[in-house]
Amino acid sequence: MRIEKILNKFTIKGIDYSPRTGGKAAMTIEEQIGAVGLCWKVSPAGWLLLFVEVLNDEVAKRQLIQVMLGEANRMMQNWRGTYPDKALLALANTAIAESSQLFGAICPECNGSGKTTNKHRMTRNCPACKDGRVAWTNETRFAHFAQVLPVPYSRFNRYKPILEELGQWLSDGRTAALLAIERQSFAA
Repeated sequence: MRIEKILNKFTIKGIDYSPRTGGKAAMTIEEQIGAVGLCWKVSPAGWLLLFVEVLNDEVAKRQLIQVMLGEANRMMQNWRGTYPDKALLALANTAIAESSQLFGAICPECNGSGKTTNKHRMTRNCPACKDGRVAWTNETRFAHFAQVLPVPYSRFNRYKPILEELGQWLSDGRTAALLAIERQSFAA
């Protein structure tokens, strides 16, 4: 039923378990799998990103990291200077995090609630975020990148153009996957 979760998130018709008295039948699970299979070739990375974003699928995340490592390596072929393999992993992880959490990362201070309690047990708006999310900025990207590859901020700025290009490539793949499944669902 995992595919159904993705389809339902984007308001695409899915399985209806209640009895129907008429009208067009909903898609069966086989039809859903077939629709995803037909659309998979449009953007495998976009589909993997959807599985990571919607389902928190660890297997899909590992596969997506492998795809992203290859893409990052391709983008850095003309890179001047050296870089470690951990740089590619840091780029992949950061691009995946940013593309799968479009409204920002969940705030670690309020755990996404947007509210904190002070020492006098007074509830206040969280000073670190907006509505429980920390927006993606250069500083938050650097913090995420530095979890895998702890480098100075000046060195991170050298990787930033590749990170932006990777993030755009991944977002484009996600959009292509969504458009492909919507076209497929309208055809059904």
